Amino acid sequence: MKKILFLISVILFCASDVSAQSALNDWEGEYKGQMAIGYANGRSDSLDVTFELRTIEKDSSWTYKMLYNSKTFGEVLKDYEIKRVGINPASYVLDEKDGTLIDMTYMDGCLYDMFEVMDNYFISTFCKNGDDLRFDLFMSSSKPSAVTVSEEDEEGETYEVISYKPLLHQTVVLEKQIKLSEEEKESNQKAMEAYDKLVDAADEAYARKKYEKALKLYSRAIVLMPSNEYAKRQKQQTEKRLSK
Repeated sequence: MKKILFLISVILFCASDVSAQSALNDWEGEYKGQMAIGYANGRSDSLDVTFELRTIEKDSSWTYKMLYNSKTFGEVLKDYEIKRVGINPASYVLDEKDGTLIDMTYMDGCLYDMFEVMDNYFISTFCKNGDDLRFDLFMSSSKPSAVTVSEEDEEGETYEVISYKPLLHQTVVLEKQIKLSEEEKESNQKAMEAYDKLVDAADEAYARKKYEKALKLYSRAIVLMPSNEYAKRQKQQTEKRLSK
């Protein structure tokens, strides 16, 4: 029983620090990912998901737009709002804009909620992980799958534990989408054009067995486009030629 009382005291503990600024300001943006869905009967599925969070009123309310693209059901949009409750940085509510309100708690970079609907329990977590977000949802029947009683503790007391078997899960890592300005797009295009010219010149030098020149050109191309693998592979091949 002491263990249970300790657990409850930890759960009910509330920090007194409050702040007018909301951590959700750092969540703003557009995200995409592929959701994995699993069922207790062993079936599984997946679907594409996009998510958008935008500020409606600074530090007070945000859009919550989750778009599911299912092969079976087509597009399903959850067009909700997240609203802050008071100035406590942990207190929020998800407004589904049909009269449904779901309490949410923000703790250590994550939003948590629990609710019951149509004889089912739902628990979800929504966490920020670097630039990305991770969403998890679990569902169980509201009917217990097991009811057990503990052995007596040192005080001679027992306690009942009611278990609910998870029946479904949804998990998606939502990657933040980077939008370039027109100036950034133009700069990126020029870099790609310069990269292509360098690679073409390097390929020509390599074909003529001018390996030192090819090596310099491939190296310059890599500086322009570090994520492009072609120039890296060609540089390695050229280095092998020069080492013989």
